[in-house]
Amino acid sequence: MGKKESLIIIDDEPDICLLLQRLLSPYFEHIYIRHSIAEGLRLNKSVKPSILLLDNNLADGASLGTIPVFKADHPEGKVIMFSAMNIAAEALERGADAFLLKPVSIQSIRQIISEF
Repeated sequence: MGKKESLIIIDDEPDICLLLQRLLSPYFEHIYIRHSIAEGLRLNKSVKPSILLLDNNLADGASLGTIPVFKADHPEGKVIMFSAMNIAAEALERGADAFLLKPVSIQSIRQIISEF
């Protein structure tokens, strides 16, 4: 699998972001980390990521409702939502391309990334 252009990780837990960044760096040219929906939305407009890895429960709200906004700003990008709540059906219904239930294994993230 060749490297994809860019990944945005949106999660309010810095340790999880850094771990994901380190583990996924072989798959992406650029990895950006944001800790809120607002920051993620701004970056999504300018970066146009290959993949957006989106946690649901963030400090500035539930990101489930923002999936259509992320997709509207960049329809070609893939959105992978992950959450400790089993909201897979809702996430997919709102436009997510994949859903992962926390705790997430790095193998499951790598598998989904390779499918995109």
